[in-house]
Amino acid sequence: MSSPRRDDIARDQGPVAMNFELVAERYSGRIPYLPAFFAKAVALLGLSKESTVLDLGCGTGTLSLGFAPYCGSVLAVDRSASMLSHRRETPDNVRFLLADINAVSTLPVRADLVVIGMAVHFFEKEKLIPLLSAVTAPSAAVLICGTTISKRTPWFAQYARLRARHSTLKAPMDVYGRARFAGTEWLPGRSLRAAAPRPFSARYLLEHALSYPSSVEGILEDKDGFERELERVLQSYARPPHHAVGEIVSWGLEYRRG
Repeated sequence: MSSPRRDDIARDQGPVAMNFELVAERYSGRIPYLPAFFAKAVALLGLSKESTVLDLGCGTGTLSLGFAPYCGSVLAVDRSASMLSHRRETPDNVRFLLADINAVSTLPVRADLVVIGMAVHFFEKEKLIPLLSAVTAPSAAVLICGTTISKRTPWFAQYARLRARHSTLKAPMDVYGRARFAGTEWLPGRSLRAAAPRPFSARYLLEHALSYPSSVEGILEDKDGFERELERVLQSYARPPHHAVGEIVSWGLEYRRG
C-alpha cells in the first residue's frame, strides 16, 4: 500500500482545543471517505465479523458507519452531544457514547482496532496512551485516518490561502499522531491511500470550509463575499456544468505495539 503523502495533509506538535458545537450541523460538508478506503483498510488489517472497533472522536460517525459492515461491533465516542445528534443513522452493531477522551481512564470495550479520524490532535498524550492500553486487545491496531482534498489539486493552494485568511490556527496540527505516539510502545507501521477525482463547486467548498471550527466564525462574518472569492478561484478551472475537478484522498496510518 502507498503511504499518506506529506503534501496531502499538514502536521503539528500541539494539542488543540476547539468548540465543535458551531459546526455540528455543517459537518456534512466534510470530504467523505472513499469506499475504496474502507475496503483497503479491512484487507490491510484483517478485520472480520468477529472484530470489535473503537472510534475515538467519532464526530457524526463517518468512520463508524464505514467500518460497521465489516466488523462485529463498533463503539463510537465523542465529547460533543451536538456532533453525535447529527449522525445519519445507527446500525444495529454500532453504539454511540458521549464521553471526553481527555477525561476518562477506560471505556466499555476491548477493541481489536481503534480508529481516529482527523481527531488525534485533540487528545492529550498523557491521557490517550493509558486509555489505549486499557481498552485494546494485545494484538490491536490503531489506525489514524483522514480524508481531504489533495494538495495536488491545481486550485487547492488558492483555496487553502483563502481559508487561511479566516482561520484561527497559528500552526499545523499533529494529524498523523506522530507527536502523540512518539516515545510510546505504539510504533508507526503500514499505511494506505485511496484517491479519486470529483467535481467541486464554489458552494460545496463554502460548506467544506464552514465545517472546520478554526475557520467557521471568520467565514460567517462575510459568507457571501467568501463564496464570491471561491467562484473566482474556480473560474479558470471550471468545466461544464461549471464545476472544477479536484482529487479526494482518503488515507490511513497504522500503529501497533512494538
